[in-house]
Amino acid sequence: MKTNTRKWASVLLGLFACMLLSAQSKNAALLGSWRMSLPDAPYGYQEGTVKIEEKENKLMAISNTASGDITLGELKLSKDGKSYTCDFYAEGASVSMTFKLKEPKKIEGSVFAEGMTMPLYMTKIEEAEKK
Repeated sequence: MKTNTRKWASVLLGLFACMLLSAQSKNAALLGSWRMSLPDAPYGYQEGTVKIEEKENKLMAISNTASGDITLGELKLSKDGKSYTCDFYAEGASVSMTFKLKEPKKIEGSVFAEGMTMPLYMTKIEEAEKK
């Protein structure tokens, strides 16, 4: 009986380890700096960068545009595991962002604010570009 219990415990431990590694690999693809394009946004918010970091096991994002820095907050993985969302405030307006990693270095999504839906595009900034 103890042998069966140990086998099941080992199997469960292995499953949890696989789930953890899978989540980490998805997050790793998002980490870093991204060039952002939000063509339908108001002036000053149309272009900029987004930095995605992992802090305390949470994905956090900060946007930098001509209008200044905005803390986008925690990026949450959707229930289907295919997209990310975050909610934040910009100049007093409630904003919601949803996006998917389309390719290893491309993100596409939408930003919803003040009754408007705007397309969002991001491309990964390579280390060589930063210098």
